[in-house]
Formats: sequence, C-alpha cells, structure tokens
Amino acid sequence: MNQLFTKLVKRLRWLTGRGWSGREFQNRYAECREDAWGYLKNPLHSERLARILARVPAKISGTVLEVGCAEGFVTRQLSPRATQVVACDLSAEAIQRAQRFCDGLSNLQFHCVDIRHRIPANDVHVCLVSDVIYYLSAREIREFSIELSRRMSDTGLLVIANEWNTDYRDLTHPEKAVQYIGETGRWRRKSLEHHAQGEQGSHWIAVFEVVKD
Repeated sequence: MNQLFTKLVKRLRWLTGRGWSGREFQNRYAECREDAWGYLKNPLHSERLARILARVPAKISGTVLEVGCAEGFVTRQLSPRATQVVACDLSAEAIQRAQRFCDGLSNLQFHCVDIRHRIPANDVHVCLVSDVIYYLSAREIREFSIELSRRMSDTGLLVIANEWNTDYRDLTHPEKAVQYIGETGRWRRKSLEHHAQGEQGSHWIAVFEVVKD
C-alpha cells in the first residue's frame, strides 16, 4: 500500500508540473549508509565520470557550480580545476557526507538547497548538472535554465550529464531535457553525445554556452 501511495504521489507531482520532492532523496540516504547511488561500486560510473570531466575545462579561473553533488565524489575531482567550486544538493545528509569526503580542500563551498527555489552562486563560469535533470519536470527545467543563465559569466558553460534506462518511465528523458533548455533561447547547444551503458542503458552529455542579451 505504501509503495502504491508513493507512486500516486509522484504521478500527481508530474501532472502538476513538479518533479521529485526532497523526501525521495532523504529516503535514499536513510536506506544507504554510504555510496547511496553506487558511484564507487559500479565501474560504469568511472567511465561516465571520465566522459563528463572531458567536457569540463581543465583550468577554470572562476566558479564552478555543481548541482546535485551527492556525496562529493565528483566535487573532489572538480576542486583542482577551478578557483572555487560551489556544490549543492537538496539532501542535508548528502551535504554532510560530501563535506567529510572532501575534507581538507579549501576552495569548496557546500549548500543544502533546492535549485528550483534558489541557485547559490553568481558569475558562474561552468555549471555541471549530473544525474539531476531527469528528476525535474519540463516546466522546472525551463525555469531553472532561465534563472541559471542570469547567474552565468558572459562565457559561461552548462554541462548536462545524465544516465538513462528503459525502466525510467516517470522521469524526463535527457534528450527532452536538452530540448527544453534550448527552447528557452538562453542557451546555445555546442554538443550532444550519448553512449551505451550496459544492456538497456545509455549516458547522455550535452554542453551549452550561455546566450547573453
């Protein structure tokens, strides 16, 4: 009964233009003491990370905003590339774990925030959104990408990375997300790629450059 109720609530949120709630992620971290998303256990994630980092400039004289930092595994890799990394997640537990994992790195800021309500950085040179965008509805993706464009530097880049599996019926497909971002007129797509991941999965990466008025 609880599972059915949860599915109905999720479906209702999508029908009203809202993606996943913070509670979904809080439950995930409560159930998994460490590596909640299997990033360290699954070798496929190492391949994905290498592809993502290949799309992020090696040296960034400015701020990198990481949306959905989870437990800080990617955050730690971004640290030596940028003057400052602002990492955010809507799960307080995720932020605490990320801070512990990245202990000793002095150019990091962590924020527990829902980017649908507030973006915790300005003059952003690169924004990385990894395994987050498919949890947002079409409306939320458009609103977030418009607000983000206002927070970017004149040459700012947006890197969207997301896995996809045929089982993900109630999420936004990465290709659709890329379409929604482009439709805002605030972003110009530079590249789009997707790679096979296992038998039924794929990994998508899109890079956009901001369009300033």
